[in-house]
Amino acid sequence: MHDALEETLETYDVCLSFADEQRSYVEEVATLLTSAGLRVFYDSFETADLWGRDLYEHLDEIYSRRSRFCVLFISADYSRKVWTNHERAAAQERALNSRSVYVLPVRFDETRIPGIRSSIGYLDAKQTSPAELVTRVLAKLGHENHVTGVAACVLAVAAKSPSIDCEARLHAAIEAHDSDVVADLRRYPDGTAVAVIPVAAISLFDVFASVVPALEKAIALPGARARIVLHRAEIAHGQGLNSVDVTATVSAAGALARSRPVARQATGCVLAISHRAHAELVRSAAVTASDFRKADTTANATPWDIYIRTGSEADVDEEPRDPIARVSNTVQNLTAENVVFGVQVTKR
Repeated sequence: MHDALEETLETYDVCLSFADEQRSYVEEVATLLTSAGLRVFYDSFETADLWGRDLYEHLDEIYSRRSRFCVLFISADYSRKVWTNHERAAAQERALNSRSVYVLPVRFDETRIPGIRSSIGYLDAKQTSPAELVTRVLAKLGHENHVTGVAACVLAVAAKSPSIDCEARLHAAIEAHDSDVVADLRRYPDGTAVAVIPVAAISLFDVFASVVPALEKAIALPGARARIVLHRAEIAHGQGLNSVDVTATVSAAGALARSRPVARQATGCVLAISHRAHAELVRSAAVTASDFRKADTTANATPWDIYIRTGSEADVDEEPRDPIARVSNTVQNLTAENVVFGVQVTKR
């Protein structure tokens, strides 16, 4: 049983078990937990300590005895990895012998994991940002009043035509709604532009109903093809434009470009919204479920699903068109200072 003796063995407040395909999301969670003063077992933080160890025995010790909680990130990728299943088995052994909750599931999809019953409460990564997840973990540990992030809308735009200054048009669309709003903007080398707008300044509804139409009008030039992606985020303090919610929105533009019906679009704008934005807009009756359809995007392009406005692909050109590949490569081309993607660990 989990008793005072076991508590003295706990080296970490939280250990994280995940598949490498979800590393970008988990990396931000680990960074925020550490910034909040928690002791976190996250493999990239332990590179020197893991070097030369028998990982089978060491990880068994970490996940079965040395942590207060284990956050287990469930996905199809997680279910088929040898090392993640080893971590899971160790964590479940601890849970079986503990009087208190130990395993805290976070789901990226509906994959069934042995021992994780459907009746066990979980968080949905599609609806929960890294900052929101960290707030929940801190609350579990008794830090109820710790605030880790700011509610914000993330709006990204990419255009095929190099003559379109996406950043300038994005800034103008925001200013047209409210000239007093100060949004964080970034222009990437390929011309893609992203803005982070605090919800306290402009609500998601107003971004959708006012800023997006103004942006569409500004980039609706003859022969222009543009992709706009709107996401409802929780931007962690200190992360800003480097937050996974921002970089994933840029990645979503690339995934949208690779979606076959959209890639064949000849002219005009294609609007997509994230799972979180879609859910909030439907709840507020700003849109109906039939106004958007789930996009057929590359697996794991984002932590969340993408929904495309119905009819966005109505004008289809049968001649094959090159998708905006540069958008999908944007995140990969960023420097290490700008993004948390791309860390490689062979064991996963």
